[in-house]
Amino acid sequence: MKYCKFCGKEIDDAKFCPHCGKQQHTETPKTAGGRRLHCPHCRGEQLIAVTETGEATGYATHGRVTRNIGTTTYHTTTVNRHYWMCQECGHKFRNLEDLEKELVTETKRAKGCKIAAVVFGVVFLLFVLSMMANEVGMVLFLLPTAMMFVCTLLFFATWFTSKKKVEQMTAEKAYLEQNCFG
Repeated sequence: MKYCKFCGKEIDDAKFCPHCGKQQHTETPKTAGGRRLHCPHCRGEQLIAVTETGEATGYATHGRVTRNIGTTTYHTTTVNRHYWMCQECGHKFRNLEDLEKELVTETKRAKGCKIAAVVFGVVFLLFVLSMMANEVGMVLFLLPTAMMFVCTLLFFATWFTSKKKVEQMTAEKAYLEQNCFG
């Protein structure tokens, strides 16, 4: 068993303590190629690990209590982001491995939202075509058609924001790869 040097709680072979977030290894990290990591701003090699804790976007679950009173429970996830901070100039930049993992996750999310938006868009068009062909059942199709339209717009908006986030993260990754190793 290993214990954190700072808070004394039990940890595995982690680089950062899951409880206090402090780095367990004091040396400046190296990449697989053996190149030393340095600050992209001043090229200093005296770096310390910094962990910021935040909450990820939650999701809601709905339930019913007695007498038709609805309840909503919101779930959030705690997210730890690891950064490097230069002790010489104070510049803070992302840990490259964590950024790559987050980039993969966001890319999958953007792809899923795009697929869902296309599927909902096709179903929306089918509802509209069936409404136009059958004037008697127009009222029956009105609510589902409106819901499909709203879902399509929401998925396209989420896909668009995820796509922008992926582009920003890709640019940040390229910047770090180019300027942090030497």
